[in-house]
Amino acid sequence: MARRQYKGNAVPTRLTAPMGPGDTSFAVNSSSGWPTGGANGPFSVILNPDESGVEEHVLVANQAGGNCTGVTRGIGDTTAVAHSIGADGTVIHGTCRLDYDEANRHLNVTTDDDHTQYMLTAGGRHDLIARHTAGTVVPTAAPVAIGTALAEGGGGLLARSTHVHTVGAGALNNANMFVAGTIPAGILAAGAISSAGMFAAGIVNDTALGADSVGSSELKNAAIDDIALYGGNLRPTIVAAANPGAVGAGIMWINTTKRATLIRNAANTDWEVMNAWGPSIAYTPTLYNFTVGTVGAFNQARYRRHGSTIIADGRIRMAGDATTSASFFGIGLPVPAADYSATMDQFYFHAAARGTDASGGVNYAAVGLVRGGDAGAPEVNFDRMSLFATAGTPGWNNTIPFTWNGSDGDSFTWFVEYEPATYTDANYV
Repeated sequence: MARRQYKGNAVPTRLTAPMGPGDTSFAVNSSSGWPTGGANGPFSVILNPDESGVEEHVLVANQAGGNCTGVTRGIGDTTAVAHSIGADGTVIHGTCRLDYDEANRHLNVTTDDDHTQYMLTAGGRHDLIARHTAGTVVPTAAPVAIGTALAEGGGGLLARSTHVHTVGAGALNNANMFVAGTIPAGILAAGAISSAGMFAAGIVNDTALGADSVGSSELKNAAIDDIALYGGNLRPTIVAAANPGAVGAGIMWINTTKRATLIRNAANTDWEVMNAWGPSIAYTPTLYNFTVGTVGAFNQARYRRHGSTIIADGRIRMAGDATTSASFFGIGLPVPAADYSATMDQFYFHAAARGTDASGGVNYAAVGLVRGGDAGAPEVNFDRMSLFATAGTPGWNNTIPFTWNGSDGDSFTWFVEYEPATYTDANYV
């Protein structure tokens, strides 16, 4: 038997490239906590664990920087097959059938000659050091307690042949000591295994435990926390009114107050809106090249996020002291629009507006644009939309489509739909 290496904190990972059934080397995406093999002995790796017809156990001779070489394929009654890159958790370091079968045989088959320095059951060889130290007479000294696995006895006398040792703390610490069924459920009294530090991390894992071997009634509250339960690709969804804060990148949060679904960004510093189905949010847009006045002015706007889209609308009525400009009228957006001008010659997000000449009783239509890429044209901005008359191309200003008169209470309504530059929004958190 050759010694093998084990690590209790090896991260579940994935392949960096597909693997054929004849390959004797592979690389993994992350080797944090993994054994290195070499002089420490080879180690077991499980590819596609628990996938019928695909799961394969292999023995790795060396590992450095995630590159595994000297790979023995299809050990432990598995078959060498092809494997795709997969996701995190499709390549794990663990124990396999070879580990348990080898330890079981070593304990129970006494005719094997694994250690040449020890006595054979047939009497053909014995330990010379033990013979000369203990002498030829087996004395009747009282037995001593078995302490940790590395504890040594004291003195040069042997205990009587009919002795019984007591088992001290730490004596049973070998992960391969018991085969399946050695300790049935009825043999241990309540509280017999009570130390939180009895088992090292990874010793009792999904490979070591059979289906339904641990029932829900056997686990106390918080025995399995959300980190252990959702490690790898399966992430929890938090349903709460309060901001859960920095819970980890990729975690989803359903905000029950704002009725919005958000996801924690990659840097774990903010929330990004995925979808919102609650009420729209009021905001006051910045007005460019015109004012609405102060006496009797009415300025209202609302917006709503729908995943990667923002829909905003509003109504503006001018008062007697309103002012206008010969430049294009512009209405500020609740958040800046995405800028695709680097990849597209011209890019527009479209809007619409209706202006009302109160004294004339006439309505005028306009097209609204969030402009980008149209070099040299007026109002190339991503923080506002500009309004253009539908008859021809002139932009709305102090005289187009009519001469605006605040004293008459001229007004207009508008609507815009566009993709935002960012998905973070404090109004939905």
